[in-house]
Amino acid sequence: MSKKRNVRTELEKIPLELKALDSFEGTSEEKDRETQRLMRRLKRAVFETESYVKVLEGKKRELLDGFMKSNETLMSRGPHGVVLAYTQIVDNELTRVIQSRMPSLDKHTKETLFSGTGGLATFSARIYVAKALALIEPKLAAELHKLRKFRNMFAHSDRVLTFDDEQVATMVEKFDGVMADIRALGPKAMFSGTIAVLLTALREGPSAAEQKMEAGVVQLPDSAIG
Repeated sequence: MSKKRNVRTELEKIPLELKALDSFEGTSEEKDRETQRLMRRLKRAVFETESYVKVLEGKKRELLDGFMKSNETLMSRGPHGVVLAYTQIVDNELTRVIQSRMPSLDKHTKETLFSGTGGLATFSARIYVAKALALIEPKLAAELHKLRKFRNMFAHSDRVLTFDDEQVATMVEKFDGVMADIRALGPKAMFSGTIAVLLTALREGPSAAEQKMEAGVVQLPDSAIG
């Protein structure tokens, strides 16, 4: 990522330096040498940018193919089990984030808070507390609440839901942050992609998730498949 920023900086700086040559006070030969030097820098920066894009596109396609294989394996288990299992994985990660900020959390206190009728025993309560403590950003909290409602729809439905159902597809469409290539694959892939984005945001921070989505490198974690 730093190399990308350096190339971008070069592409921004070189035109300004070329323009500054209009007021260059040296000889014409010195001005020509300086112009040639800047043009070589510009050519190199453009080449590096093109190379970066080619590598990025290749990596993006490779990860998308891997995502599809993982998604097919997981979805073969049935939508109800998949939604509940995926949501639990995200809930577990959120719990880890909260507990990591509790240095004096002993076993008894942990059980009292996070199980049974404890104050942090529900996914909803954990989302609110994490947001209130600024452990997660409001946007991430909103996405986690969407996931919670999505899980509840499957858990409390009086019939077996599938990703082909209109109400399921409608709720999946409300999730944000999934790359266009995955979104185009339909509700199943969009849901899996959402889980990947949420886990990345919880583990590495929202900015990391956004950067990886921009580069197309957020993929389904192995822990969600096994």
